[in-house]
Amino acid sequence: MIGPEGASIERFIAEAERGERQLAILDLALYCAICSAHPDDRLNFSRFARLLQFSTIVQSPKPFDRPTDEEIAHWRDVVFGRDENS
Repeated sequence: MIGPEGASIERFIAEAERGERQLAILDLALYCAICSAHPDDRLNFSRFARLLQFSTIVQSPKPFDRPTDEEIAHWRDVVFGRDENS
């Protein structure tokens, strides 16, 4: 949703559109993605909608809470390529 244009998810979405890949997303991942958006972020709703259209949303195996500020910061670092472990 907040990743830059050309993010690798775009390739996965295109493959799913062509029937070459099946996508599954944990509801926790969707929740964290929304929690991680900042007011000044440029949101790519078109890409996000396509992702949801070609994905199966899977229930997380256990209940979850709102992510911590540290988890959100890490998520954003991974999305924007600022994490050396991503």
